[in-house]
Amino acid sequence: MEESINVGGRHTADVLEGNIIDVKLASSSTDEEVAELGEFLEKLHELAVDLYNKKGEMINALVDLSNFTSYSPKVVSLIADVLKDDKPYIRKTATFGASTFIKLAEETVFALAERNNFKAFDSKKEALEWLASPDL
Repeated sequence: MEESINVGGRHTADVLEGNIIDVKLASSSTDEEVAELGEFLEKLHELAVDLYNKKGEMINALVDLSNFTSYSPKVVSLIADVLKDDKPYIRKTATFGASTFIKLAEETVFALAERNNFKAFDSKKEALEWLASPDL
């Protein structure tokens, strides 16, 4: 499995040192964009499982939401489903760059996914510091 994903140039994921998947998401509002996001999330799940199996331990996710400015119920459902599926493989998820509106949506998504190992930050630096810490 590759350790980098790029779907349509809008959503990307790379593996960083320290077992961190670095994800960049863009808004998805048209049917085509939502389908593209769904394809990306499937590949992202495969990457998380593959890394978990290779490393033998849970991994962390860093998610850049600075280009994620809107969402729909379908997008919320897609993201919540993959987060629920990834629960056994992801130790912590840190997001950054989201507007207040998107941060509120994040809370809903993580509640639907039954995940409590997530925090939203204003900066990438803060997010990385939390991922590196032993705290949940």
